[in-house]
Amino acid sequence: IDFLSTDNMETNVPFSSSNDFTINMVVNIESVFDENSTLLEIGGTSDPRFKICAGNNSNFYISFVQTGMGENKTFLSNPLIGMNILTFNFNYQDNILEVFVNGNSVGTTSYASPPAQTNLFKIFADSDGNNIEGSIAEIISTSGQYSTEDKTNIENYLSEKWRISLQ
Repeated sequence: IDFLSTDNMETNVPFSSSNDFTINMVVNIESVFDENSTLLEIGGTSDPRFKICAGNNSNFYISFVQTGMGENKTFLSNPLIGMNILTFNFNYQDNILEVFVNGNSVGTTSYASPPAQTNLFKIFADSDGNNIEGSIAEIISTSGQYSTEDKTNIENYLSEKWRISLQ
């Protein structure tokens, strides 16, 4: 799906994650409008909530911005370019969010509280209308603990299907 300018997609009912959940996405970021340009958000009017945004005014650096969930963090020192497999593993049991790009961990930050279960899931924009341009090929969201085997299986599937090399 291509997302241009103000295009976005949002659930019409609350997105009920569990305390532990993972979001895998195959995305191509084409342009950002400012540091708040948002790839995905589980948010709305209830805290805790979060979004994954650009973190830079001209490029996408995978920035975790949250309210009541842990610590904000920008994960990349170089911008994300081209089609990539992004994995966001929210592990409440160990209180960490770990982010992977094409199978390679790019860091962790604290994850102290799961998002409010009344919030919506939105891609390519946030509740404030901070959009991003690009395309998304596939999203896989799982609830519960995410084992190394789960990670390997899902990333291998996405890698083979979309012809993206894992690192």
